[in-house]
Amino acid sequence: MAVAVLVGGCSTTESATVLLDVSGVDLEPSLAGVAGLQTGREAIVLDVSLMNVSNGQTLLSAPLFSVETDSGVEILGSVLTDLLEGGCRADASVPKGRETFCSLVFEMPENTLPLVLNYQLEGGEQVSTDIEICQPETILCGRSCHDLSSDEQHCGVCLNEVPVGGICENGVPRCISEFGADCDGQCVDLRTSGQHCGACDSPVPQWGHCEDGVATCTQEGRVDCDGVCVDLSSDVGNCGSCGTSTDGVACVDGVPGCVAGQHRCDDGCVSISDPDNCGECGVSVSDIDNDAAACLDGVLTCPADVPDLCSTTCVNLDTDTTNCGECGRSCPGSGECDGAGTCVLDHTSNGSGSCNDFCEDRGYACSGAARVCTVTTEVSCDETFTNPSCERRCLCTL
Repeated sequence: MAVAVLVGGCSTTESATVLLDVSGVDLEPSLAGVAGLQTGREAIVLDVSLMNVSNGQTLLSAPLFSVETDSGVEILGSVLTDLLEGGCRADASVPKGRETFCSLVFEMPENTLPLVLNYQLEGGEQVSTDIEICQPETILCGRSCHDLSSDEQHCGVCLNEVPVGGICENGVPRCISEFGADCDGQCVDLRTSGQHCGACDSPVPQWGHCEDGVATCTQEGRVDCDGVCVDLSSDVGNCGSCGTSTDGVACVDGVPGCVAGQHRCDDGCVSISDPDNCGECGVSVSDIDNDAAACLDGVLTCPADVPDLCSTTCVNLDTDTTNCGECGRSCPGSGECDGAGTCVLDHTSNGSGSCNDFCEDRGYACSGAARVCTVTTEVSCDETFTNPSCERRCLCTL
């Protein structure tokens, strides 16, 4: 509600027997308890004074009063006046020489303003006075009067709001703080504002903050990439530098790659124990000719009875005569793998002869010789094994 107290105009009729004045205008009255306002109409209330300088009594009935509007329409006082506290009652009159003060209700068309108040006397005489809606230092904005020099909703001109947290000073919107700035209708501190850091509409990156007007990433090691604080050592979209994508693989220490326990195959990361990419891309468990083979920690592994892998075959290097001690090492002749990865040839001969010669002829080395007498009688078997009754055992190793 806005009520303006004002100095009323003077009568426009020289022979007036009534002195009429408007002391206040309320364009947005509160009509609590007053019902019956017509649809499409707005109520205004005029506070008037009426001095009777005639020889008789003057009536105060509301329809005797009218207002001329800025749209050229004349509106009679409303019967709602009788229901208004302090209203000019229809059954009241002003005796000769007396002055009365009361209020009048007018039902105005929407968005119209009263310009002139008229009062109809008996005998056809009409008294009029201009209606000054606002005081000289105020301006009408909409349907209320405002001081444009200090009004925060109408600063300098109507509807010019000062920013939130600011004031209207001599008709100029101003933020109170020396560090404040008007950003989108709000006073903000550019030193600390997360949305206006250093300048209006300069938001800090996600997970960052504004420090002395400079956008800074909060967590150490993160940098601003397109408004988001990211860790270049692990961010898959900004790996090593802003905008560098890993194309779906992991970013490890700022380099596109895979995390521990994985390796990269076909632009993707797979476990080093993947049965189709065991330790290396394309190395498959299915290539081994043993159904019990597996991939453990990136290594093709054979079952316990044949724990060693030679090419695509699971073998036991301790006992396999074709892979004795190492893959592809075959024991020649009738040699056997001794269970410790060594090819051994065991030969027994009678009489004289050299074990070295025998072993060397077969690609072995003599690892020792033994002599055993096979006769029951005492036979002397000297070091030369000249007695044909004596046996010589040759042990050859590869």
